[in-house]
Amino acid sequence: MHDDSSTSLSILDEEAIRSAPVQFDPYEYAYVDQAMRLEYREAVLADAPEIPARGSYGLPQLRYGPAFGQVIGELLSARFRSLVE
Repeated sequence: MHDDSSTSLSILDEEAIRSAPVQFDPYEYAYVDQAMRLEYREAVLADAPEIPARGSYGLPQLRYGPAFGQVIGELLSARFRSLVE
């Protein structure tokens, strides 16, 4: 895996994620109201996988389109990890 911490995010809103205030009760967390840029919302939702039933599903078990896949890639990136560490 290569270090992609210098690659900026395109679908996720990096500034909104970075500026989300950290909460400390009942544990440390941040809530981002619009973590995804609105102009990508329809494409990402259209490419989202169909979940056949309740339960947990790993990404390899699901079929989804490229826009949804790009969001997953951004969530798994070193850049995103550095934003939320």
